[in-house]
Amino acid sequence: MTAPPRLYRIGVAVLALLAFASEPAMAQRQHGSTPTDVSAQARPARRAPARIEVRPLRGPNPLHRECVPVFTERWIPQWGGYVLYAGQRCWWSRQ
Repeated sequence: MTAPPRLYRIGVAVLALLAFASEPAMAQRQHGSTPTDVSAQARPARRAPARIEVRPLRGPNPLHRECVPVFTERWIPQWGGYVLYAGQRCWWSRQ
């Protein structure tokens, strides 16, 4: 008893697809790396944030920094309403 020609073609196509699909997996096993192996990947170096140093003048009237707290309401749609944000306003002044 022989298989019908249509089923024979489908069977050959499935076998060929399985053979080609397993070839990359075999190559990965031989080299020892898998797509989930992330430990060998290089991570980008983190840069330190920019930092500005201010050194006020010294003398009879030195400068100093004065700050006041500022609270603002902001609309955050993900939270479904207004959120209170804390901040500060600062300025240089003489003593």
